[in-house]
Amino acid sequence: MTNGKRNTEQEYELSNDTNHSEVVSLVRSVLTTFENSSCDELHLRTALFELELHRGSGAEHPRTNPAQIPPAESDRVEVRAPLVGVFRSRPSPGERPFVECEDPVKTDTRVGLIEAMKTFTPVTAGCEGRIDEVHATDGQVVEYEEKLMTVVPEELSGKET
Repeated sequence: MTNGKRNTEQEYELSNDTNHSEVVSLVRSVLTTFENSSCDELHLRTALFELELHRGSGAEHPRTNPAQIPPAESDRVEVRAPLVGVFRSRPSPGERPFVECEDPVKTDTRVGLIEAMKTFTPVTAGCEGRIDEVHATDGQVVEYEEKLMTVVPEELSGKET
């Protein structure tokens, strides 16, 4: 206890090898702990980031802006293959892909095609947001329910679609 304030220290093992979801999970845990505590401020420094929280200051500190905390893996929507076939990322050879990383999408945005027996089945985003990762490549044979891409939903992406 320092000047009537509780001073607690806890060690966390983070390194440059720590994966994204572990960091996000830690930050969320720290935020929840801070919200439920009587502490007025918190300082957290790791090898990967520095976080300062101040209760009741009314001013937003740039390093604690929630929009800058990337969503966890579990918050992302997976776009999966609706059938077995060949994934097509573009309408025809030589054209621009339907979508690329960081592209905004609507629920019905076409993100690819699955070709099976000379029939093309459209694949849509399934939610509003932005493309986070593209896992399948153009011309790749994909299995039923194979992950083709991930979408960060609009409410988590911090960007307008």
